[in-house]
Amino acid sequence: MFTELLKFELKYRLKLLSTHVYFGVLFLFSTYAVIGSSGIIPGTRIYLGDWTGKLHVNAPVAVNYLITTLCFLGLFVACAFMISAVNRDFLYGAYPLYFTRPISPRAYLAARFLGSLTILMYVFSAAGLGGLLAAVLPIYPPGKVGTFHLMTYLQPYLVNVIPNALFLGAVFFTLAVVFRKSMPVFTAGVLLVVLHVLARNLAGQPGLAEV
Repeated sequence: MFTELLKFELKYRLKLLSTHVYFGVLFLFSTYAVIGSSGIIPGTRIYLGDWTGKLHVNAPVAVNYLITTLCFLGLFVACAFMISAVNRDFLYGAYPLYFTRPISPRAYLAARFLGSLTILMYVFSAAGLGGLLAAVLPIYPPGKVGTFHLMTYLQPYLVNVIPNALFLGAVFFTLAVVFRKSMPVFTAGVLLVVLHVLARNLAGQPGLAEV
């Protein structure tokens, strides 16, 4: 039953237009950020990891900064996914059907959480794919692109994105289960983003973009 619920959640999410819109928006933002960091867009300078602008567009520091920052800003997508996973059956009145079948609440919630988390990682993969595509475009002056290493694009996910998505997703999911309202979940997301921005400002780290 757990496997069936998990498959249903994955199919349901992949059929939603909003899932692919989230992916496309993150992909475009990532592509634009990498191109803008090279300095070839007049009037715009985007900083990825340092203030000098001298890094290669595919430097490990720049790629890590790009992926982790965009995925962190995607917290609101995580909020929406976790709220929907919990509240959908109550919203449409389908919960009596599930709760009368031989399935434990633990399996039911675990399938909804893992399904939502899997699709969330699909959306977040757009940050790395967009940055990778932008880095291989033949539009940069000499010296702006370094040697390609696949691990440069995988490491931010293994070290930062996946662990944080798992932890924060669990927090948002728990809040949604306890309160069954969107406000506590989105409030937690806003507080995390504000604290993240304040911490970067206090540390003197550059923002994603300066025009």
